[in-house]
Amino acid sequence: MEKKVSIIVPVYNSEKYLKECLDSLTGQTLSDLEIILVNDASTDKSYNIMLEYEQLYPGLVQVYSFQQNSKQGAARNLGIRMAKGKYLLFVDSDDVLELRACELLYNRAEAMQADIVFCDYIMFSEEDERYCQHVQNVYLGNMTVEKKKALLTTSVVPWAKLFLKSLVVDNNIFFPEKVFYEDQATTYLYYLYAKKAAKVESALYKYRVTDYSTSGKKNTKRHFQQTDMAIELVRRMEKRGFSQIYREEIDFFLIEQMYCLGVEICFQKFDDPSKEQLQKLLVCLNLLCPNYRKNIYYREYISEYYKKILEVHQVSVEELICQFQKGEFKKYCPNYTWQIKKCQEKIKEMVVFFKKNKIRTLLWGAGKYSKYILECFEAIGYRFDYLADRNSSLWGKKYGEYTIVPTTKVGEVDVAVIEYTNFYHDISEEIRAMKIKVKIVDLEIYIKHNLGLPFEQYLERIG
Repeated sequence: MEKKVSIIVPVYNSEKYLKECLDSLTGQTLSDLEIILVNDASTDKSYNIMLEYEQLYPGLVQVYSFQQNSKQGAARNLGIRMAKGKYLLFVDSDDVLELRACELLYNRAEAMQADIVFCDYIMFSEEDERYCQHVQNVYLGNMTVEKKKALLTTSVVPWAKLFLKSLVVDNNIFFPEKVFYEDQATTYLYYLYAKKAAKVESALYKYRVTDYSTSGKKNTKRHFQQTDMAIELVRRMEKRGFSQIYREEIDFFLIEQMYCLGVEICFQKFDDPSKEQLQKLLVCLNLLCPNYRKNIYYREYISEYYKKILEVHQVSVEELICQFQKGEFKKYCPNYTWQIKKCQEKIKEMVVFFKKNKIRTLLWGAGKYSKYILECFEAIGYRFDYLADRNSSLWGKKYGEYTIVPTTKVGEVDVAVIEYTNFYHDISEEIRAMKIKVKIVDLEIYIKHNLGLPFEQYLERIG
């Protein structure tokens, strides 16, 4: 008998947090679901906890077990094969699901007939927590090639998403087994086969950051498998015939996710960065993406910080390590803004819309790199009505030709331009708290992706 949702949870040595996770799953408000727990040869008390919940919730909780540790990919694959749900939801065993998560995700999937439903999430630790916006609405709806290209530059994790089971099974999209970073070779394939995507505008998933997670551990060679899984994704995409349509995105994935992230891992996750791994990253990039300098994302959007790292790395691994240790790369721009003048045609489209409709505008943020944005708009003869910042110590100070004003000035404009995707949610919530009616636009999203939409469709009304 088909269930509405199958929640699949790989479990390995999670006794510290497992009960909190399982309480959030067994307390879901959606009826007619199942919780599939796969014990990946745990050596602590996790298996006993799983059996306890299976006894407490017969018919709801099912426990399976591996005799040998096979990693999350194998556990998820077993869960997929055992699942009776119309939809699949992957949850990590130290994370927490909001109690209405399944109900809200399922109802949205049914209402929209969506293959994938996203939600936002909270990233939390013992010290703090942060709201993270998963994807924005402009990526969603009927999945055009342009939207799929955009999604290939976003979240690669399988959690905080509801997937139609037939999307996964009919297209034979399973995870690599006995490796770490298995999601990097898998999740994007779901996007490419999806016909429709939707979202619940709420943080329904809580992602716990610990020193014991795959991403948290230091000085372990498991991090090097991130490179292998990035290469595996490209191999899978090419085998399935996606390489011609999505060539630019595949190459950018190699540049950003394989190479750039791989270099960051070498220096952030290891006290002594591996020369061998750094050399492997460079060889793989040059071999798999020899024309990376011509890639449109590399040319127009990749940060100055990463470009300088790659330039130095091409000289020698020793020089790269030396400059990292000296902190030389910290002086370079870490985001897209330093190249924004290369995107003037898109900026002109914004300006035409603003002028034609007599739109009053505010640029939210007077940080270190806002100068690049202002220079780009000034180069085509446009001036914002206000430059605002929430830092009160900056109010009244000059920033180029602007005088910085409080963000409450947003109540006097029609559109607020947000500089970075990472700030988009927090700013929108701040505006809602002011009880102000205004439209906002994520400039980074608008600049980076050609979704084939007119500028006004990037605007979101607040209030």
